[in-house]
Amino acid sequence: MTMFFYLASIVILCSHRNLQKKANWFSVTDGEVEDIKGYIKGSVKDMQSLLTDVGNNIPLEEDRFGKVEDERVSLRCNFRKVCRI
Repeated sequence: MTMFFYLASIVILCSHRNLQKKANWFSVTDGEVEDIKGYIKGSVKDMQSLLTDVGNNIPLEEDRFGKVEDERVSLRCNFRKVCRI
């Protein structure tokens, strides 16, 4: 699990992998934080565009989703079972 905390101009990235707790500190500018917020908002908007009902998290019909042809890309995908390339 990875969590992000934003305090003033410091971002703390906490990762919990293999029972090892690790924290990394990064200094960022207010402009960088705004860029990240914009990226996240855009990503959420993109994901919501794939839903017929955002409030109930109902996706579009399965045939509306394209499948990746490059097997190297699909090896890292969490939805391989759906595609069955």
